[in-house]
Formats: sequence, structure tokens, C-alpha cells
Amino acid sequence: MNAQNYTPDDAGLDANIEGFMVTTTGGNVSIDYAGGKTSTLLTVPVGVWIPVGRAERINATGTTAVGFLVV
Repeated sequence: MNAQNYTPDDAGLDANIEGFMVTTTGGNVSIDYAGGKTSTLLTVPVGVWIPVGRAERINATGTTAVGFLVV
């Protein structure tokens, strides 16, 4: 598994995110999927890998968590 840093972006390129971990500050995470579907995960903790299937991006809007690693 090759994790990389990720900066939330509302209109960035599709990233094919299979999972993420919050590394700095826990909080809500807004995720976009193909077809325009959005999910918001509430109070995501720090240091836990969260599987998300095949997400396209982690949004800046609606996301209060800080610091991301993605795979």
C-alpha cells in the first residue's frame, strides 16, 4: 500500500481514492463519488484507515478534518 498526502479540493482531478486516514485533526469528511454522489462522514477520528470504495475526491467544502493520507 503506497499512501500519499492529499489536499481536499472541491473541483480537483478524479483521484480514485480507495481509503484515507486523517492525520492531524479529526472531524467531518465530505467525499465525492462517480455520478455526482456525495457522502459526508461525521467525526472521523485521527489515525484510523477508512475504506471508501472508489471515491473521486475529498472535498474542501464540508470537510473539517485536517491532514490526509490516501490510497
